[in-house]
Amino acid sequence: GDAGAKSASAFQKGFGEIVTGALRQVGALAVDALGKAAMATGAFLKDSIGLAGDFQAGMLEFQAVAGKDVDTKGLDAFHDLFIQIGKDLPVSTSEVQQAAIEMVKGGIDPAIVAAGGLRQNIQFAAAAMKGALAGAAEVSAKILGGWAEAGSTAAQQADFLTHSTDVLTKAANASSVDVHELSLGIFNAQGIAKAAGVSFDDLTTTMAELAPRF
Repeated sequence: GDAGAKSASAFQKGFGEIVTGALRQVGALAVDALGKAAMATGAFLKDSIGLAGDFQAGMLEFQAVAGKDVDTKGLDAFHDLFIQIGKDLPVSTSEVQQAAIEMVKGGIDPAIVAAGGLRQNIQFAAAAMKGALAGAAEVSAKILGGWAEAGSTAAQQADFLTHSTDVLTKAANASSVDVHELSLGIFNAQGIAKAAGVSFDDLTTTMAELAPRF
């Protein structure tokens, strides 16, 4: 009887020590996890503040480049557009801003940028220019400068930009020359081609066929 009682008492004591030790370990893990969570949250907040600052700096740069063509209300609309495209396409909002800045720097009206030109320029850069936003903006600007119809609306020019860069990309993919080389040939010949009544599509196709022979 006494032996059994002592054995039970020892078991309870040992079990209690095991439970207490386990709780201490769980507590230590919980504190450690909370500490790591706090560190992660702090880093997240720091990164978020940094990104917000970069985005605001990008908006100011875009506003400076666009100048009087974009008023406060227009800037708010571009703010929302940049964020939306950043959600829709596999690019960061800072890259979206940079694409818009490069397009306006290249002489493309902000209204065309807003009407669909920005989204197309980013897709064109990804599909044909290895993601080079500045290069894509330069090509886009030269195409619009050389081929857009006088008096056409921003939406019409954005539609033409979409069509022309798609044609350029497909022609280059079917040829042994890249978009950069093909576009140089088009820009050199487009004045004569337009005067002769040759369309952008026909010139692009012809250049894609001729370029590999030189």
